[in-house]
Amino acid sequence: MENEEYTKMLCGSELSSLSDDTGAVSSDISVAVKREMENRDDINSLIVQVEELSAVIGCPVEYIEQLPDIDASFNAEIDKGIAEITGKRRLFPPLSTTEYIVAALAGTLSVIIDVLLVGTPEVVKIYHGGENFDGSKLTELIRKIKPDDGTEVGHILKWLSDKCKVPYDISCEKGVVTPDNHRLRGLGHDPYLGLFFAIADIIMGTTTCIDNNGGIRILPNYDASITEKLLSVFYYIGHIISDLFTARGLPIPGFFLTQFFSGNGEDGSLAKIAEKMYKDGYDTRHLASMSVPVAVKNIVVEAYCRITKPEEDGFMPLAEKELAEQAYMLKKEKMLFIGNSIGVAGNIIKFVAPPNCCNPCALNAAQWFSFIRNSIQMTKAACRDRSVETVFEGRSKLQQEWNRLLNA
Repeated sequence: MENEEYTKMLCGSELSSLSDDTGAVSSDISVAVKREMENRDDINSLIVQVEELSAVIGCPVEYIEQLPDIDASFNAEIDKGIAEITGKRRLFPPLSTTEYIVAALAGTLSVIIDVLLVGTPEVVKIYHGGENFDGSKLTELIRKIKPDDGTEVGHILKWLSDKCKVPYDISCEKGVVTPDNHRLRGLGHDPYLGLFFAIADIIMGTTTCIDNNGGIRILPNYDASITEKLLSVFYYIGHIISDLFTARGLPIPGFFLTQFFSGNGEDGSLAKIAEKMYKDGYDTRHLASMSVPVAVKNIVVEAYCRITKPEEDGFMPLAEKELAEQAYMLKKEKMLFIGNSIGVAGNIIKFVAPPNCCNPCALNAAQWFSFIRNSIQMTKAACRDRSVETVFEGRSKLQQEWNRLLNA
């Protein structure tokens, strides 16, 4: 009896274990069947999408067997396109043949104006009651405006000259300034940087200037009135305007800096060369003449860019609008750089060729300033962050490859 009971207990335990194992296997099978059903649903859904795509692109479903080859080719083309974009993308938008021609013509036109009309100031001879000026047709026209020349403008200039007397207008001091160079060496006469020194000199009753040795000298002069001190800015402006149209005129902005390089009084020093240029008529009025060819060149390029600028799409995304505007500005800067390069090259030829033969007055300061400014702008543009441009260029390349494959 005991053996039979033991046998029943053993059989019951094995049956229970077998039942548990069977339940676990059944659960695994159910999970596998469910997973297979989900996979089948995904496959069915994918087949439906393939059929819809086939209907959209007009490609028979039977053609799907060749899709692996197309996919490989497509990936290769995309990799090649991305490599081209990231490795060889342009810093500036390309210019058409017409745009190159317009930029070159603008630069050439500025050279012609520089040579024929701006010319080179040769010498200004000042005599009692007048002056003799040669070398620039444009500057000669401007120099005809003089204080008290019988015109309304002349009367205004004469009034300003009489009313706007300033302490920093010392014109003669041994070893320091002479009537011919006191505006070049007097810091308060500079049209751009002179305001600070002019105000200080009016308040202190002094003249701040540069002597023959290139050193700063502060010379005492008369004490200005309270009204002159309070209105020092207006007195500076009035005095500058009145001096601008006198025989010697005013030096070009910042030209006084050359007087610091005196070279111990040597004739070949930068200070002496700049002083001779100023005496020959290389002043603010001639700077206005030198600016004419630069203005003409800029107007030609600006007019062409505005005329040919495509109309903006009102539905264009903001990022694309900004990129389009940036491309427009870069194209204009590139065309200006071409024009400026031709203008500077022409000015170098004008400088070295007869009859100038390296006369420094032949150098067009306005043209060189424009070239330097444009070069700085080009350098800043070349160093810009181009990540957004790369994304849009990559997207355009992908779209082109898709269109090529769909139209193949």
